[in-house]
Amino acid sequence: MLLAKMQNICIRLDPTLRASPPTSLDDAKNLFRKIMLEKYPCGLIVLDDVWEPKILRYFNVQARIVVTSRKADIFSKIQPGDAQRCMKISVDEGLPEELTSKLLTKIINSEVSPGQVSDSFNDEDMERVRRLHSKCKGNPFIVSIFGGLLRGRLSQFERYLKKFKTDLFKKVDLELGDYEYGSIIDAILVSIDDLDEEQKERYLHLSIFPEDTFLSARFLSTYCWRDEDGNPLSVDDSLDVMEGLFVVLLPR
Repeated sequence: MLLAKMQNICIRLDPTLRASPPTSLDDAKNLFRKIMLEKYPCGLIVLDDVWEPKILRYFNVQARIVVTSRKADIFSKIQPGDAQRCMKISVDEGLPEELTSKLLTKIINSEVSPGQVSDSFNDEDMERVRRLHSKCKGNPFIVSIFGGLLRGRLSQFERYLKKFKTDLFKKVDLELGDYEYGSIIDAILVSIDDLDEEQKERYLHLSIFPEDTFLSARFLSTYCWRDEDGNPLSVDDSLDVMEGLFVVLLPR
């Protein structure tokens, strides 16, 4: 999987490589380094949500790199010399209250067309922003969920806050790496609960598959989604269901 991604990056940066892409990770790293040094000497590489330290090894190509990760020891296996050149920035404390307000405002108005009036917070809304910030400790993920919910529905702010559990961040057992997920699901459920019953039922029938797994409409119609009589949905109906879920959930 990593080799395929590096091949794809090299080909995107240099389409002439399509006929003869690198065949090993070391070859891909050397070729990537050559491309960056010759064509993009001022380039910035952004590696988002990295879990495996070996990924850093193969992307360490003498370029500036920004790495985001929820794994505390992600830099544990890099060379000592490289470690000395790393600057770590912790975001455990979450956003400050001012940035919570700015992020909410940005998301709420992200689809406002030129000439339209943007939504803004009145005094009561600002008090709700402070309450939300206090409950979620400035967690950007939670703030983003609320921003999607409030887009075009700012009048519902109080209702969503009441649905948001006050004990959201209590210690839980469900973890993934260094990130605690269990009670975060409560925040996602605020969004799911706002779906109509048919959309909610379809959402709860979704399954989790490995990253980059291709799921055809025929597969979903046969194995995942069925009509009210228990029969597999047609391919066209499955496509309609997927499109409907994307339209409803992606803005959130």
